[in-house]
Formats: sequence, structure tokens, C-alpha cells
Amino acid sequence: GTAGGGFGAEGGGFSASAATGAEAEGADVSAAGPGAMSFVADPFAELVLMVLAWLQQADGILRGDVILPIIKAMGFRTRAVINALAREVFWSHNEADCQVLLRTSGGAAQHPKPLPAVYLHKQVHMDLLTNVKNMGSKSKADQLAGKLGWGTKSELRRVYGAFRIVLMGVREVFFDPDRLYLKTMLDGVVEWPVSSHGRIGPHGGALTAEEEALRHWTKAADDPKAAGNPQWLHAKRQLMGQVMRGGGRCESGVLRRLLQLVLPEAALEALFEPGAPNDLSA
Repeated sequence: GTAGGGFGAEGGGFSASAATGAEAEGADVSAAGPGAMSFVADPFAELVLMVLAWLQQADGILRGDVILPIIKAMGFRTRAVINALAREVFWSHNEADCQVLLRTSGGAAQHPKPLPAVYLHKQVHMDLLTNVKNMGSKSKADQLAGKLGWGTKSELRRVYGAFRIVLMGVREVFFDPDRLYLKTMLDGVVEWPVSSHGRIGPHGGALTAEEEALRHWTKAADDPKAAGNPQWLHAKRQLMGQVMRGGGRCESGVLRRLLQLVLPEAALEALFEPGAPNDLSA
């Protein structure tokens, strides 16, 4: 049979800590002898490749709540994953360098749920768009709200409502914190600002050395807030990495043999019992 590894939209909720063993050393390790089991040398890189593959399969748009539980379960920083994907993916996540973009005229016409054109006072509307443009590749929703004086107890909040909800509805703005987008999907829809590294839109050609390095595990990718059993974290990364490496599916026999190497006291079935200490069923 096959095991899916609990990669659904409702997955996650694990606590984790720093990587251990062969993974921490970044080396590819295989068990000696007949039926040798290959370890996943870089579960972080497998996660990045899986997200890109899922985006391709989903026509360039993927909900963040599919990805975030997996990042949490594997004990990685969300920001590290965002940076690793940044060459090809735009995500208006709180930890991204850039969250808010201006739409092109064509992109504004494609807004799925725009607010009425007269919803915002003309001056408020103009100030919002001017600040997004001036902030460029560092446009963050909370900082934008601060510049506009749109705090939780402000008059703007009282009159128009919560800033982020309004921002999502402004016809000339692109802000969707709930989804990841392949940048190629947004070409012609948004105006890509320029950062110190150039235009942040999609690029052709090979990855730079810096971009390639961001797609591989380093200690900086680990979430220091994750707490738990280092051996269990290593086991989770190996098990989930195997499933990712198989395109989201893996023979249960492969996972059983791997589990005997990384967590010999555990049975595979026990990892899919709801409420169990090491539950991966979600």
C-alpha cells in the first residue's frame, strides 16, 4: 500500500526542534547491506521542490494553509521557505519582504472582489496607492497601515473597517495573504517593483548561486521556537521527505524500513492514530 504522510490542508500542529544526525551534516547517507535504505539528505530542499511542483499542478495558485502546517511540522522557519521560493513565487505572507503590489490597469479590471469605487474617500484612496508605490519592494501591510494612521482605534478603522480586509478589496492593489502564486501567473496583472537585486518579478535562466543556496538546508532554516524531541523531529523530516521525494506518495514498506532506522521503537500505524504523541494523521 501507500502512505500519504498527512500532507492535507488540515495537517500540522507539531512542535519541533533543531535537526540532528546525518541531515544536520547535510550528507547523503545509506544503510549498508541488502535492501539498503537511502536517507533524504536535505528534507528542506525536498519541501521547496514539492511546493513548486504543487503550484505547477494547481495552475500556479496554492492556498497557504496547505503549506504552513507542513513547514511547522518539519520545524522550519516560514521565512526561510518564502526566501527559498522567492525567485518563482509571490506570497503576501507577514514574513515576506514584500506583501503589497500595485495592479496594472488590466490587473485592476481582473480584481475578483473589488470594493465600490466610492468606498474610500478620494484622498484616503490616493494616499494608500501613493504609499504602496513609494514603499516599492518593501511594501508591508502593517507598515502601510502605520503610515496611513489606520490603527485599531483610529477613525479610519471606525469608518472603513479593518485595514487588511479593505486592502484586499482595493481594485488597484494586489494583496492576498492566503495564497501562493507563481510569479508568471501575475505577469501583466501587477507592477513589479525593483529591489536592490533588480525587478522582483519572474526571471528566466538558471538560479544564481545565492538563490540556489537558499533552497538548501542550513541551521538558519530551523525554527528556534520549535521545541520537542530532536530524534522525533529528525524522524519526521525523513519520513515526510521520503513522501515528498515520491511526489506525495510512498510505499508503506519503504516508510517502515526507514522508521526502523530513525525511530526503531515506533510502529508506522501508531503515527497515524489521532491523538497519539507522534501523530502524523492530520
